[in-house]
Amino acid sequence: MFALNVFGVPDDKPPPQDEWCDEQGALAIAERIKAYWAKRGFHVETRVIYQPFSHGMRSGRYDVRSDLMNALPRRPLPPQSEAA
Repeated sequence: MFALNVFGVPDDKPPPQDEWCDEQGALAIAERIKAYWAKRGFHVETRVIYQPFSHGMRSGRYDVRSDLMNALPRRPLPPQSEAA
């Protein structure tokens, strides 16, 4: 059995997508971050921001921003009310 990498696939397989700096890839990363922390009982805000052309990168890109602090969530999910 192989350990899973950050993409959720075994380390011996390539990541499911090659381009993570386009809009579709950035949205996928944002959703993965939210799902990862929600599964562990935390609420994380994410957003995708377009960064226009920069001379250093020689292209535009999409960035993922979140409210994580030092790579950890700030608050737990609100408690679920139990339906009778």
